[in-house]
Amino acid sequence: MKLTKQEGNDLVYGDLEGWKTVKGTTKIIDNSRWTLTKEAVFHHIESDKYYETYWTEGATENQEQDPFEYDDPELVEVELKEVMVSQWMSV
Repeated sequence: MKLTKQEGNDLVYGDLEGWKTVKGTTKIIDNSRWTLTKEAVFHHIESDKYYETYWTEGATENQEQDPFEYDDPELVEVELKEVMVSQWMSV
């Protein structure tokens, strides 16, 4: 699903009508000195579908970079699946 840059910006800030951010899904997936790359899952209420997207934003208040300022938002449909994970634990 494609959105305009303004719609993507509104989506990230929770201002796009008909969409909700899925609680607990927003996370930083990469960072550099000047930018953070984040991703999240969003619920499109009308279609009852879920979409994931990523965006970059300024890492500090001095880096004035809005989400999707340099990239077009592209949302990929996702679904929730149960995953088993192995992890090293102290004994």
